[in-house]
Amino acid sequence: MFARQSLITRHLLASAFLLPLLLGFSAFALDRAFRESLLSAEGEALKAQLYALLGAAEPDGETLFLPEVLAEPRFNSPESGLYAKVTNVYGLTVWQSNSLTVSDLHLATDANLEIESGEGLFDQIDIGAQRYFRFIYDTIWEINEKDRYFRFYVLHSSEALDQELNIYRNTLWLWLGALAVLIVLAQTIIVHWGFRPLNRLATQLRLFQEGETTYLKGRYPREIEPITTNLNLLLESERKQRKKYKNTLSDLAHSLKTPLAIIRSNIHTGDDAAIEEQLERMANIIDHQLRRATTLSTDLNRVSTNLCAIVDRLGKALLKVYTDKGIKFENTVDTDCDFVGDENDLMEMLGNIIENAFKYGDSRVLVSSELQKKSVTLIIEDDGKGIPEEKRPYILHRGARADTVTAGQGIGLAVSIDIISSYNGSLEVAQSRWGGAAFRISLPHRHKHE
Repeated sequence: MFARQSLITRHLLASAFLLPLLLGFSAFALDRAFRESLLSAEGEALKAQLYALLGAAEPDGETLFLPEVLAEPRFNSPESGLYAKVTNVYGLTVWQSNSLTVSDLHLATDANLEIESGEGLFDQIDIGAQRYFRFIYDTIWEINEKDRYFRFYVLHSSEALDQELNIYRNTLWLWLGALAVLIVLAQTIIVHWGFRPLNRLATQLRLFQEGETTYLKGRYPREIEPITTNLNLLLESERKQRKKYKNTLSDLAHSLKTPLAIIRSNIHTGDDAAIEEQLERMANIIDHQLRRATTLSTDLNRVSTNLCAIVDRLGKALLKVYTDKGIKFENTVDTDCDFVGDENDLMEMLGNIIENAFKYGDSRVLVSSELQKKSVTLIIEDDGKGIPEEKRPYILHRGARADTVTAGQGIGLAVSIDIISSYNGSLEVAQSRWGGAAFRISLPHRHKHE
């Protein structure tokens, strides 16, 4: 069910699940911190009240004397919520505040409670249905040259603290609720704004499907840009492939017209040799056009192929084919240079041109290289008759048909030109150092150390 929901819905559902947990934990932490702060302040306040009692106490005979009216008015008012009491070593009451005298509050003593002299104990106790904060402090007084033990009690009702804590909690939940609403609204706005590029991408894809555009337009965030770039490369590749199929079919139909006309004219004359020649020519034309139709490289899913190794393989194979010519083959291509593309394309492209060098060279064939930053130039030279300068531009015309190119430089060279063009490479024809033909092929490359 969740897999088919939109990304926005999934994001908002996740937020709706996690937000209450986070806010609940935050509320718990803040409430606990505030309550601990109130308790700490309560303990300090009771300690201060107890020190005030100690300051007002004076020895009297064998006991202590404290005034009936204290500086703190709550000790003097009934049911004020603040109470004090002093007991002796036997747990008997020596003194208690007026607030406790006129109150029906029964304050039990803890004679068995052990507290080190000079140290206090702050805790909470329940008396009836009410909770109180209590501070107990043990003292030893020297009276009539004897140590006398007295325990001081100070109690304060938790009602005021509970009210303050309830007010804080109500306020906290109110603000957290408002914050939750604001966060949801903010997330909704952020999510819709953040996913706008994806909506724009979906719109562009729909327009492409409807034929209103040929590529994905617009600028996208850096996270999406690689996707749109590769999609545009794929779309451009597919568009070129369709165009190539169309052009290939047109070229094939045009190329077969002449052989078919010759065959038709020789059927009646019975010239089997001429018919066989034209049939072989047609087979070569069809093979060439099929190669052209299926040879289209893109920037996607390319691998690296070592140029020197491929040239070496091709040279060794052609030396066996042309062993009777005694060709001297040299390979000086840089061993650190890699071709970025399909190995079959490289074999087909170089094989045709190097084979022409073996075929039309007299005794020498040299393959060398020149490295640039992002490309490599392969130079294939022979010592044959070469190619006349006025015919060089014509044979390099991309897509030249097999029946119109210069003799000896037909189908193979046309296929090589198509492959080189598909990799955004270039091919130049010049004169070799021995006066023969020199083909300069520029191709993308990747250095081994990159």
